[in-house]
Amino acid sequence: MARGNRDVKARTMNRFRTLPDDDDGADGYDNNRRRGGISGLIGRLTSAPNARQLNDRIASRRQQNEQRSTAGRAENRPSVYTVRMYKAGKTRPDIIYKAISQRMVNFKPYLMRPDDRDNMVFYVADEDSAEALKGMSRRISDPRNTSVKFGINAMKSIAPWQKIPPENVDLIKRALQRRFNEADLSMDLTEFDIDQEFTQKNIMASLTRNEVMVAVADIIDEHFSGIRALSLRNNRLRTLDYVANLLYRAPKVTILDLSNNAIEHQKDLMKLRGWNLETLFMENNPLASVFSDGMEYIRAVHEVFPAVTSLDGVAVSRQFDITEAAGSSMSEDKFEIPVVRNGFSPNPAIEEMIKNFIIEFLSLYDGENGNRTREKLFDAYHEDSTFTCVVENLYDGQRRIEYPDTESFRYYRRSSHNIIQESKWERYRAKIVRKGRMAIAAELSQMPLTTHIKDSLILDIFSLADDFLVFSLQGLFRDGSEAFKADGDLCFFTRTFVALPTAPNKVVISNDMLTLGGISDLALTRYKNLLTKAAVTSIESPVVVPATATNTAQAMAQMTVNGAIPTQPQLAATVPVLAPAYDVSDPVIQNQMVEQFSAQSGMKLEWARKCLEDQQWNYDAAGKVFSDIRSQIPAEAFQ
Repeated sequence: MARGNRDVKARTMNRFRTLPDDDDGADGYDNNRRRGGISGLIGRLTSAPNARQLNDRIASRRQQNEQRSTAGRAENRPSVYTVRMYKAGKTRPDIIYKAISQRMVNFKPYLMRPDDRDNMVFYVADEDSAEALKGMSRRISDPRNTSVKFGINAMKSIAPWQKIPPENVDLIKRALQRRFNEADLSMDLTEFDIDQEFTQKNIMASLTRNEVMVAVADIIDEHFSGIRALSLRNNRLRTLDYVANLLYRAPKVTILDLSNNAIEHQKDLMKLRGWNLETLFMENNPLASVFSDGMEYIRAVHEVFPAVTSLDGVAVSRQFDITEAAGSSMSEDKFEIPVVRNGFSPNPAIEEMIKNFIIEFLSLYDGENGNRTREKLFDAYHEDSTFTCVVENLYDGQRRIEYPDTESFRYYRRSSHNIIQESKWERYRAKIVRKGRMAIAAELSQMPLTTHIKDSLILDIFSLADDFLVFSLQGLFRDGSEAFKADGDLCFFTRTFVALPTAPNKVVISNDMLTLGGISDLALTRYKNLLTKAAVTSIESPVVVPATATNTAQAMAQMTVNGAIPTQPQLAATVPVLAPAYDVSDPVIQNQMVEQFSAQSGMKLEWARKCLEDQQWNYDAAGKVFSDIRSQIPAEAFQ
């Protein structure tokens, strides 16, 4: 038996030694792979002079496979660096670009898009950019969750587009130079492939060819990056992946012509979302025929380009969010944002009564004894009234901030009626919506203590009829452990009331919707600036109350917390109502007041200043005096 074992071992070892040693080339490598099994592996190892030669052969084989995978054209494709941002695929490319550009100079990516694993993938041309991007790994956050940091990796690879001979690049450059209009900073690439530069030399330069679009983008980046209008009409474009490279090389484009192409899907337009377009032409594209009516078509375009006011040569209503503009590079006066005023009211008398109601309401709601005094708000609500509370910390354009007081946030979160999160509470909605005055008073008494900042409040009365009145109050407040600190962290709130006249001289709250959230330093600064502008520019102008609102107006004239015929609230004499949030002694504020008063009154600046100085810089008082003595002011005082 022992001899038999030795014979088997000997035969096995001899079998390994008899493997051929001449499998050094690519054919030998394939032969060894076909032999397979452990014997093929050991034979391969023993035939290699050393490990380095083996690694070289493996690398050579890998390069051959890469060439085969690109149909033998790998040598015709430029070397680039593939950058992968892990788990960033759900973040919009323009947001990723902005975040990286804030940390890196001259960031010019190609083909920025998500892959099938929710990673964001793009290419950069040089090693320095690749190394800089790798250095940002774990430094860029997910805007939806700042605790998630994106890992970044970059490796050398072959581009998915081909090289263009230098002489053809020169032809493209000459064509672009002829098509550039310096007077209006426009670039006309209409029917680019039949340009005389190409037809004379029988060269294919269609913008549907990826390498041509990349060359065009690079040339525009180098010589025409300031263009504001771009025409891509009649180029048979079906997708816009390579056109999107222009986003990062011509960022000022506001007029875009994509007409007479073959674009079918809205998702292709999404790839151009970084442009702040005002004028767009999309006619004669399959996309336009997808929608059943024109309004759906307009809405689809505004989802991508909210600032568009001209679509296919037709004026359309602009859908524009002022908060979005505040966080972007777009200027406010470019969009002609209406003058900011501190709230809207259809009638000064109604406004005054609602302010008195709010003062009394907040005097019971705020304070260290708020848990007891809020019980008195029982009579302010209708017997079938409802109350909901929503807490949400919004993304401010840079990060999602945290609520200052953790315990308060947890309390609000348990009963938050946020429709965006409806799937979490739809099965127990009855538990988070308070119904009836008793349930509402009990809930208000249990909520965290608060202090509202009176001079930050803005009142809007936006619906007035015979049988109801709707108004909202927004501003800053502190709650929980921060409630009574002079320098405590601030939060933002909006409270919407629906009031009903239930009997003569009696109005009660039918619906109370409270929305709370933390506020970042950036958003707080913006809000204070809005308050300052509102205080400077607002002059009350009388508005006729509609006849249908007479009954509600009469009822509101008697409105108080308990709904009975009131005496004038005592707090009205001591608590300022929506007091100005600016310092009139500040020369900057004074200059703004003078300019605004001059614009509204038509007087010259020096006369406007004198009028304001005479009234101790009280804007409303100066406006009233101006109205009273308008006919007595000499003509030379006016512009």
